[in-house]
Amino acid sequence: ALARAAVATGDADEDGIDPAGALADALLGLAADNLALGRFGTAQRLLERARSAHPVWRIEVRTCWVTAELSLARGLADDAVLPAKRALGLSRQRGAARHVVKSELVLAAALAATGDQDARVRAEALVGSALEAAHRWELRSLTWPARLLAADLDPANAEWNRSRVTRELHALLLAADPAGKRLAFRSAWVPI
Repeated sequence: ALARAAVATGDADEDGIDPAGALADALLGLAADNLALGRFGTAQRLLERARSAHPVWRIEVRTCWVTAELSLARGLADDAVLPAKRALGLSRQRGAARHVVKSELVLAAALAATGDQDARVRAEALVGSALEAAHRWELRSLTWPARLLAADLDPANAEWNRSRVTRELHALLLAADPAGKRLAFRSAWVPI
């Protein structure tokens, strides 16, 4: 994606659906990949490049997500809260349903990780809101991560939520192409 985005041409778009946005998205994807591999320094450098690649709301929201996730991975939950709140605020301001749902989940994870009981209650409410919207807008790729968060936040219903995750993932994978299925089954991040 980065190689293609680096040579892409086209008109600018206020939402970042343009060559500069593609470049920023590719850099953010690489930052997230490096984060998942524990390469925090590389992830941080890619994140900084992405942040300066295209200053539009969509890229800012996605940059905030990865910034929060990087802080969480480093064990700095308190540092994750502010970028997660910023992502949610920008997403709501733009009325971007999918971005709002994902931002609610990122903020919920950040709040829950702080260990503060009031923050945990807020996290539960955010997950509930995210689940409701994900169902309403049929954002199935976000319902299973929301249910995993719900399982962590509500141990009394954890088994039920995890069984729903399994059902949703199997339904999603039935519609996936062979490469997508293979990647999902090999992923340490997909709970199958």
